[in-house]
Amino acid sequence: MNKAELIEALSVHFGGNKAEAARMLNIVVDTIIEETVRTGKVGITGFGVFETISREERVVRNPRTGERKTAEATTVVRFRPGSELKAYASGEKELPPRPTTVRDVRGPSKKK
Repeated sequence: MNKAELIEALSVHFGGNKAEAARMLNIVVDTIIEETVRTGKVGITGFGVFETISREERVVRNPRTGERKTAEATTVVRFRPGSELKAYASGEKELPPRPTTVRDVRGPSKKK
């Protein structure tokens, strides 16, 4: 699933409004990026943890040529999945049905 497909899936929760779904997705992604960079860690219970880790300078090898060179020290972001995500991925838990319409999201109408 790419970003456009994710926006399409989220738009069901916004009454079919793709612009609002895209705006909300961008807000969430931007916030995760900003906080991960600022604090070094963002945890979402059940989903996982985004955290920065420092890699020291190391010797690497080009597999094509066999040439060895030094890779500079750097900081990278790592994602560790949470227990709920692991349970769904392993099949331990079954995914709930995905809403496909606004009615599925909001529930049945109470008007009679």
